[in-house]
Amino acid sequence: MKMAFSHLKKGIKIGMKAAHSTARQLESELRPLIKAGQLTAQDARALAGEARKLGAKAGSKAIAAARLEAKRFASSMGYMSKAEGDALKRRIAELEKKLKAKKRR
Repeated sequence: MKMAFSHLKKGIKIGMKAAHSTARQLESELRPLIKAGQLTAQDARALAGEARKLGAKAGSKAIAAARLEAKRFASSMGYMSKAEGDALKRRIAELEKKLKAKKRR
């Protein structure tokens, strides 16, 4: 299970790096257009900002999809979620408490 999550994290990091590099590349591509007078600095900043927003949005979607896939994978392998594990721990503690009370009688 840890190995699957490790690979999942690596994939997410690679995707985020690619999105970050793309924004930097866009900025470097826009500089010559500004120097040539084909694009204003303000327009270039707006365009780069939009690209970053799109990258962040895509990154958020990728992370959400990865979490969903990890949850499906864990479920298919028979693993329970943290919430299910916590509920089970509470139920066990409750039953142990009742058992101790019965033993005292």
